[in-house]
Amino acid sequence: LICSALEFDEITAQEILTARVAIVGIEADMSHGEVLEIIRKHKFSRLPVYVDTVDNIVGVLNVRRFLKNFLSRGEATPLAELMDKPHFVPRKRPIDELLSEMSAKRLHMAVVTDDYGGTMGIVTVEDILEELVGEIWDEDDEVREDFKALGGNRFEVSGDLDILDAFELMAYDDCPD
Repeated sequence: LICSALEFDEITAQEILTARVAIVGIEADMSHGEVLEIIRKHKFSRLPVYVDTVDNIVGVLNVRRFLKNFLSRGEATPLAELMDKPHFVPRKRPIDELLSEMSAKRLHMAVVTDDYGGTMGIVTVEDILEELVGEIWDEDDEVREDFKALGGNRFEVSGDLDILDAFELMAYDDCPD
C-alpha cells in the first residue's frame, strides 16, 4: 500500500484505462430491448453511449437509472434523456489529479482521449482506486489466474502479468532490476 501510494502520482490515465477495443458501450439509436440485452450480458453499472463509432461518445448511461425508468415508464423515455454528459480527459492526465477531479464533479467514468481527440479508452473511479489498494472484487467479477504452477518447473503465465512479478512467483533469482 505504501509503495502504491508513493507511485500513485506518477501513473497516468493511459496506463490504467480499459482500451477502446474492450469497451462495452451502446449505440445511441439502440432500442431499449437491445440495451437491456447488453446490460444483462455484461453487468456494468455505467455504459458509454456513442454515435456510429466509439470515437464519438455522446453520453454515459447509468444502468440503474435506465432500469428504474424502464420499469416505471417502459420505452417512453428516449435514451438521450437518461444519459449523463461524458467527461473527457487527455491520456497523460495523472490519476491522482483525475481522482480529485472526478470526486469533485461526482463522476464515475471518464473517457480518455488520444492526441488526436479519438477515444483511447475509459477509466472508472474503481480503476483508479485499484491502483492504490489492489484489485477490488465484486460478485460479478470473473476470477482469473495470472499465474499457475503446473509442476516439473513448468508454469502457465498470463501475458498481462508483469515479467518481474512472474519471475518472483517462479522464485527465479537471476532477473535484472
